[in-house]
Amino acid sequence: MRLTLNDVLTGVTKKFKVKKYVTCPDCHGTGSQDGKTETCGQCKGSGVVYRSMRTMMGTMQSQSECPGCGGTGSIIKNKCPHCGGEGIVMGDEVVEVKIPKGIESGMVLNMSGKGHAGKLNGIPGDIEVIVTVEENKTFVREGKNLHYQLPLDIPTAVLGGS
Repeated sequence: MRLTLNDVLTGVTKKFKVKKYVTCPDCHGTGSQDGKTETCGQCKGSGVVYRSMRTMMGTMQSQSECPGCGGTGSIIKNKCPHCGGEGIVMGDEVVEVKIPKGIESGMVLNMSGKGHAGKLNGIPGDIEVIVTVEENKTFVREGKNLHYQLPLDIPTAVLGGS
């Protein structure tokens, strides 16, 4: 986000449009057309399957994500036609970010929960806003200080004037 020096001095709230995955408006993120799901028969609702292998060292057991339900523990019978059972669709959202006073170029503002929506009502991601403060023609910023160079002739400096 590009900011002017005036924005940095006063603090400001900016809005911008983000193209991202949002919760499906038809199924409200469930992925199901009618809101119903069934328990996965392969993992019995646990989301994981176990495999046992006999080796020379004995029996080894491994655990992995259930291929039938993808680790959710439930299966959607009537998938939402709008999102295809994912619970998310591509859309636009206007995000509002509050810029604090005194922010400097290169600083990052983390906006928790404003990123892509999670599949099947999962946790949404974050947006990181990287700040760039534009150069100012009148003032030079050095840390928290502002410097101004005033062209001044000697008589005005000695005797005063406007």
